[in-house]
Amino acid sequence: MPVPFRVVAVQGGPAAASDLLDAAHAQIEAAPDFGAIVGELLAALAGRVVVVHCREIERRFLDVALKARLGEGIEFPVIDTMELEAR
Repeated sequence: MPVPFRVVAVQGGPAAASDLLDAAHAQIEAAPDFGAIVGELLAALAGRVVVVHCREIERRFLDVALKARLGEGIEFPVIDTMELEAR
């Protein structure tokens, strides 16, 4: 079952998150804190391969966010559409 897109607030404030996520400031300001959805996110990632557009950005983003909140990072398998496009 697909997981719906959701904007979450992360450390760095609206400007940094907006640049990274290309989301509107209003969406970020109204978003739940990352800590409030981390359990749901980890459950959604469990046993799945994630489709991303730039593996380095996506993996680092989640790894840093989880280390900041839980003191532990994450590694997960991805299909990188940017890498596929370059072939």
